Amino acid sequence: MGAALFFRRLGHEVLLLEHADRLGSLARGFQRGGRSFETGFHYAGGLEEGGLLNRYLSRLGLFETGLATRPLPDPGGETLRFGEGDDVLIPRGLAAFKGFFPPSAELDRFFDDSAEIVAGSPFLNLDRRRNFDPLALWASEGRTLGERLAALGLSERLKALLGFRCLLYGVSPAEAWWTDFALVNTPFLAGAHSFEGGGEALARSFEEALARAGVEARTGRRVTAIEISDGGFSGLEIRPAGGGEVVEREAGDYCVYSGGPAALPGLLPPGVLRPALGRRLSGFRRTPEPFLVFALTGTDFFEHRQFFFCPDKPLDHWLGFGSGFFYLSGGPGSRGRWPVTIIGFPSRETARIWPGGGAGPRPAGYVEFKRREAAAIAGEILARCPELKGDLEVLDSATDLTLSRYCFARSGGLYGRLHGPGEAPIWPVTRVKNLALAGQDVMLPGLLGVLVSSALAVDALVGPEALREVWEV
Repeated sequence: MGAALFFRRLGHEVLLLEHADRLGSLARGFQRGGRSFETGFHYAGGLEEGGLLNRYLSRLGLFETGLATRPLPDPGGETLRFGEGDDVLIPRGLAAFKGFFPPSAELDRFFDDSAEIVAGSPFLNLDRRRNFDPLALWASEGRTLGERLAALGLSERLKALLGFRCLLYGVSPAEAWWTDFALVNTPFLAGAHSFEGGGEALARSFEEALARAGVEARTGRRVTAIEISDGGFSGLEIRPAGGGEVVEREAGDYCVYSGGPAALPGLLPPGVLRPALGRRLSGFRRTPEPFLVFALTGTDFFEHRQFFFCPDKPLDHWLGFGSGFFYLSGGPGSRGRWPVTIIGFPSRETARIWPGGGAGPRPAGYVEFKRREAAAIAGEILARCPELKGDLEVLDSATDLTLSRYCFARSGGLYGRLHGPGEAPIWPVTRVKNLALAGQDVMLPGLLGVLVSSALAVDALVGPEALREVWEV
């Protein structure tokens, strides 16, 4: 959707194809028991005036549709609970946050380097893209967040406070690129926001912006082949998402592919991609397989909050099977009941019953596995959160199989592919003329990654001079 809007603002006719039956389906979340639950979006940094995300959404015309942001409450909107009565309320603003740490030149350098990465990012400054080497961005001093944290000489608790936001895109400090963390963490320190109306409002705003711009959007369509002629993109073969023999064909000058990278080789004629790239696209590591619980409670304790239950172990071990780490976020309630989304990871015992998860038929015992694991997670949350007063009604749950089906992706990892050491970034440019890639698997994870990759994909196809005209409006 971002690439479609950028193209349209440059004067191109645009056809947008969506596998699902509506645009932005993951961002919209879903409803159970008359309440809305978020799935694809909770909170983000950089939504304040002049912030990184705000600038992208402004250039795409999203705020012209009436989209409004809501700041995370301060203090208490972002809370880490290490144990009973042991809560850390994260304040907004760098000065307040630095109050948790002993003063040191090394810590000042940590924050200064973070700010410099954001301020000098080629994702915000198009002039810097002309001679931009994407691999050099990930080869900066202190290659991983873990290496930067280790050099500070802090306690495990303080390292957790400083680095926990890498968990918001599904990686531990040892596997988090320092530059990725800076792009996520620095805007969060300035002030985290959500959207009034949540992810549903974001999806509707994109939908309205596309309609205003004159983008033709077809939902319920599955691209079954990307056609190549004379070494470049020439058109698409399209079928109904639900099956059937009806085949549509559309010719075009440019194509931005935003599906799962692993599926791309199967859409192209044999031999178009180099074998090494094909293996890389289908063999990347994915972020951990989550277990999600959607529940109702009789208290507004989690409403408009980002809450972390933190295990008594180093931050590098907070993700994965049996870690004891949980992320909770709640929305507005009605009739005395409030929705809560819980993201955790299966226990090691139940993980043996459900080895590896993944796409495919539901195995025997799948429903019982979900019921048992959801009940165990709800019980643990109740034990660690007396504010709920024993009231947590489980309505539904989801595994990596659920995510892979609803995201039309082979990977059911919480945030798609893992961005980190040993996993060179996928760049939007391809060697196929007029074909580019976008999506959170390409450059960066989450909403930021989607928008960055959409801009860079268009940039790669039409050139930075054209896109700069849009960016500088």
